[in-house]
Amino acid sequence: MKYKNASRIFEYWETPGPKYPQGRLVVITTTKILSNATIPPEYKGKIPLFNIDYLDLMMASFPQAMVEQLISLQEEYNFTLTKIHNYKKAMNGKLKVPNKAKLSSKYDEEVGQIIFYEQGQEPHFDVPPSPPQFLYDELARIRRDMEDISAVHDSTKFQQKDIRSGKAIENLDDLDNNALSPILINIEQQLSFFAETILDIIEAKYVEPRILAITGDQEAADVKTFKGPDVAGNRRVKVNIGTGMPINKTDRQMWIMGLADKGYIDKAKALELMEFADLSGLYNSIDEQAQKMETSEILTGTIVEPNEWDFHQAHIKVIERFIKGDQFKKQEPQIQQAILQHRSLHQQFLRAEMMAAANLTPGNPPEGGGPGPQAPQGPGA
Repeated sequence: MKYKNASRIFEYWETPGPKYPQGRLVVITTTKILSNATIPPEYKGKIPLFNIDYLDLMMASFPQAMVEQLISLQEEYNFTLTKIHNYKKAMNGKLKVPNKAKLSSKYDEEVGQIIFYEQGQEPHFDVPPSPPQFLYDELARIRRDMEDISAVHDSTKFQQKDIRSGKAIENLDDLDNNALSPILINIEQQLSFFAETILDIIEAKYVEPRILAITGDQEAADVKTFKGPDVAGNRRVKVNIGTGMPINKTDRQMWIMGLADKGYIDKAKALELMEFADLSGLYNSIDEQAQKMETSEILTGTIVEPNEWDFHQAHIKVIERFIKGDQFKKQEPQIQQAILQHRSLHQQFLRAEMMAAANLTPGNPPEGGGPGPQAPQGPGA
């Protein structure tokens, strides 16, 4: 539908009150009222305005992002650098010669060049004076302003002020983080409000089945269908930005090691959190991925036999992680039994390897030089 002279469209939202118990939503142009109704019920009397600000400025209509406030400082910084560069360019490379002196040739980049001059008229270079100190002071001042606005300071420079303690530098980093805390809290609240509003709209508008796929630590995606009423009920969404771990990488690794020492997390999880997951070996990672593929094949009804050369600890770990998940509980009994049988075969291989290793230790030579442990037989052997 088209409206004449409808060059701009405005919306007016009003929260519920004595005059309008269900709130009010008015849609108008510069000349006409297009709609004058209550707030749609899916918004539950709330105005869907998600005000994610950054930094509020006095006498400003809207908050500004950090980059906007750094533009003028960056221009000033570049201008000061240009002044220093021009000063060096103007004063550098000047040659002093006596008045009316004549040289046989000009200086160039040739190595071993010979310059002839008359007696008492030797040309020479003087060290040019340094650019004025106030230019460097201006650079330092501009950088401080940038750091204060962005709340990101270079903690290493404080070593020049005899602050060399790691704890003192960490405290300086915490000051930067605290400066941004009110902003992050506001963003978290607005994102939580946004997510709750989306769920309210889903509850009211999703009348046809929708597909939802959830992929997590389990070996297969959990696919579900849902409608709006399925998300009905009391709910609260809480958004957390960032992590509770220390920001400094060394401090974060020490913190994770402390959790592992106290038994809150296992060694494998500690290595993963410290970004050292590769220490468990590339072969381990290959076997874990192979077992995930084998598990997917078993879920389709395919019989999968373990290989003698598999790294069985990795396969068993993946299978047991899958068994403890919800996806395993949803399978038919024959599929569950096939997965348990697959794990049992890996365990037999592992026991055979452990027995072979025990017989080869000093003091336990193989008896009679006979054959070692036999590999386990799979189903139907």
